[in-house]
Amino acid sequence: MSKTVNWGIMATGKIARTFAKAVKFAEGANLYACASRSAEKAAEFGKLYGAEKSYGSYEELAADHNVDIVYVASPMSCHYENVKLCFEHGKNVLCEKSITMNTAQLEELIAEAREKNLFFMEAMWMKFLPSFLKAREWFSQGRIGQIKAIRADFSNPVEYDPNDRLFRADLGGGALLDLGVYPLTLTSSFLGCEPERILSEVNVSHGVDMNEAVILKYENCDLTSKTIKSDKQNTKSNTEMK
Repeated sequence: MSKTVNWGIMATGKIARTFAKAVKFAEGANLYACASRSAEKAAEFGKLYGAEKSYGSYEELAADHNVDIVYVASPMSCHYENVKLCFEHGKNVLCEKSITMNTAQLEELIAEAREKNLFFMEAMWMKFLPSFLKAREWFSQGRIGQIKAIRADFSNPVEYDPNDRLFRADLGGGALLDLGVYPLTLTSSFLGCEPERILSEVNVSHGVDMNEAVILKYENCDLTSKTIKSDKQNTKSNTEMK
């Protein structure tokens, strides 16, 4: 008999609401608790989505012994400190993308998760789409052949709002961290190696990168199906919770 996993949601914004709706359809998952920096917002969120507990601080959520894993849905500028708080209380973490603001933060968190034997993953939904998994399966089987080039575009017109997180550098706004991570994740997932050179051109406005073009140049990569794991291996490594 499989164990029911009690989820806690940290922050109650738009993406947290989407996640709360999805939890209801996940086998063995229970939305147990939610937290906001406002007790009123947490209570409202909990009532709306059926959480058993609601907390007016992230600290209270992280300290709840009945929470098995926390979905961190706060602005990405807060991810580092929020994930560390969860780790301090021995909590497994699924963190919304982009997982941290920079590589140094991510490497520190990965090291801490390994040291404490905790599950830690970025909520990159794209990697679990049936089409994405099927493409990887075909590639690993050699059905697609050798990769010569990858071209990926992702754009989303958004009306400027100075209060929107997308246009606030202090909250991790900008095109790269919000949308650019998707084509970059697609590329790295199939190539499995680091580029030799990175060329980019960025248009900065309102204090954030509004759009950019990135070229990754690979020199000595074995761009065949051998460079990635099979679907079965990859899915197992990404979904096991310690």
